[in-house]
Amino acid sequence: MANELSPNLAATSPLQESLTEPQPISQFAQVAARFGMDADEISRYLKPGEQLTGFGTGGSESLVMFLDTPAYGAVVRKVCSEGLSAVGWDPNGAGVMTPPSSKGGLQVDYLKGLPESVAPYFPRVYSAEITEEIDAGGRATRKLIYDQSMLRGIEISSFVADAQPSPTVVAHLHRQVMSLLSERIHNERRTLNTEDTIGESYLDKITARLELSRNAAPETFGSLLDSDSLIINGRTYPNIGELQAFFSRPEIREMLEPRYHSLVMGDTNTENVMITNPEPLLEAMKQPGKPDFTYDDLGLRFLDPRAIGFRSSGASTIDDPMYDNKPVHNSIGNYDVMHGEHFYLDVNTSGNVSRITIDNHDNNPYTKSYHEMGSRFKYVMEGWDVSSEEFQADDPNWLLRFTFMMGSHFAAMPPFHFKRNDEGLVPEDPEVQKRAIAIFSEGIKWLTAAREMITGKRKSLFGVELADIQPSNRSN
Repeated sequence: MANELSPNLAATSPLQESLTEPQPISQFAQVAARFGMDADEISRYLKPGEQLTGFGTGGSESLVMFLDTPAYGAVVRKVCSEGLSAVGWDPNGAGVMTPPSSKGGLQVDYLKGLPESVAPYFPRVYSAEITEEIDAGGRATRKLIYDQSMLRGIEISSFVADAQPSPTVVAHLHRQVMSLLSERIHNERRTLNTEDTIGESYLDKITARLELSRNAAPETFGSLLDSDSLIINGRTYPNIGELQAFFSRPEIREMLEPRYHSLVMGDTNTENVMITNPEPLLEAMKQPGKPDFTYDDLGLRFLDPRAIGFRSSGASTIDDPMYDNKPVHNSIGNYDVMHGEHFYLDVNTSGNVSRITIDNHDNNPYTKSYHEMGSRFKYVMEGWDVSSEEFQADDPNWLLRFTFMMGSHFAAMPPFHFKRNDEGLVPEDPEVQKRAIAIFSEGIKWLTAAREMITGKRKSLFGVELADIQPSNRSN
């Protein structure tokens, strides 16, 4: 629907439309194949009296099921297992390399340990259990199964695709997400930072995650990583190795360090932000002028916390608040278009240069809503009050740090976006793996922009002027 949602769709996420009519397990063979499973295997995750009503989708490597249960009514059940991953995570990995099979346990601890004032903005955990199984190769694998409350509504990314609100409405919606983070989340566990966040949490993560990507698809992805340079849509960019070397310099890292760590949600991709009361948003779409709804008017809720921070995890999670800048990466960063694969991709590697052409589909579901978001970038960021003296005193290099963080998000994201075939294998085919390739390319572009800010080649970002870069972002 081009302009507004029907009442039924407004109240129910597309991922949860099947909740109204329970469906037999046999209809979910396609989802099972995505995880290299047989459809009948799904029945193992159901208890007597429970009804499977749908699946969740997204970039995470966990099986997400929607159930009607005798004990709690509608619940979301997550199955986190080493066997569901498309890439070879180390089962004993920690920190930023925590495998999806272990991350679920940290999410449980995170949700249970939230401050009282914050907990209403997240799902409630009902139960969790860890099991160990022996796979076909005789290897012991861990599996976590946990149930959490079902949040009724629609994710922001899905709302934008279905309702196609104007850029003005989307900008205000994203600003409200930023305000919720600033006013409710980032005020908790605020701690002065004296450590090396940038190297440990971001640069090292990029290196390790891209090595996973190389191992998953050495021909398709390894050739990109080994190129001396990348030509993306006709422009030459340095490859990740050169960018990593630049940002690894101690004086550069100091420019990027946060002054404070705090509680963070950790994955504010707007697929993970739920609108539980869309009526004020639907009304704003009908009215001319500037929207005035608030995050509490919309009942915004967070779905899938990262639960991993700087030298912390679970109930003690803290990190750089700038890590929560992801609402912008869905629009300006092109993530929603990439995740939905609404683009054409061509990759050609010759010698030491890889040429990547990415061409978004005309009139894709996000074109109408996102095409002017760059001009509204500052308005969205004012959800963090970035123009105030207090904010700029605490984060003088915020625009540089924002740009770097966008690049680090994308550059470390490919392992979550490789596809497997019906045999459970990762095909060596750029067209099949187009999403991982496009996301990596976006990371290269943002990291290059951050380097250009430091070297003086770039003076602004989407109309926001770059202030003089301070040698240390955390000094008074």
